[in-house]
Amino acid sequence: MEPDVCIKKRGDAYVIDLNEEDIPQLRLNGKFRWIVDRNREPNKQIRNYVKERYASALQLIKNIEQRKETMLRVCDSIVRRQTDFFEHGIDHLKPMVIKELAEEIGLHPSTVSHAVANKYAHTPQGVFELRYFFSQAVRGSSGSGG
Repeated sequence: MEPDVCIKKRGDAYVIDLNEEDIPQLRLNGKFRWIVDRNREPNKQIRNYVKERYASALQLIKNIEQRKETMLRVCDSIVRRQTDFFEHGIDHLKPMVIKELAEEIGLHPSTVSHAVANKYAHTPQGVFELRYFFSQAVRGSSGSGG
């Protein structure tokens, strides 16, 4: 299994590379945009159908890009907070809570929790599940971890 991100040191800084092998590369065919033009496709039903599908496709592309951006932001924050771990190993891992990281990067804790779920990072210290870097999971309303 390939890790989802690779965190490596280049010079004095850490660089985060997303493994985009499993992320679909999507583009829209220009013919569909052409069909939406009222002068080119007189049938309103066809035009509306294509317009709806085109909008859905654009939203899917936007969501994929947003997911990649979220992963980069989360990993960047992990690297900033855990630099000592990346430099010196497991004994230097600092306590970190999803809620605090989420606040730092302006996302909801459940978004961060979802972003790190079942995701792995190749680091200078080995391959780790991203959840490994957090002291606790997002707590449910009962107060138990979850």
